Amino acid sequence: MNCVVPVQHERLSLSMTVTILSDICDALTYMHDLNLVHGLVSAHAIQMVTATFAKLGNFEFSVDRSVILTSVELLCRMLSIHLLL
Repeated sequence: MNCVVPVQHERLSLSMTVTILSDICDALTYMHDLNLVHGLVSAHAIQMVTATFAKLGNFEFSVDRSVILTSVELLCRMLSIHLLL
């Protein structure tokens, strides 16, 4: 059974913020190296594993980068056709 434990939140220091952002950038770089795009990076996608280590989650909107490029190319073609009309 899950229980909710009240947690006191404090403002993050600059060094902690940089550490968290570095972890997230590493995760995004890894994904991009695999030709994947996360699709919805937000505070809800960042999971604090420890007080000093963050992971990226919520991959339900992740897509292959080639799908995005194809969609952008299709959109550009559609827009160019409409501009000609």
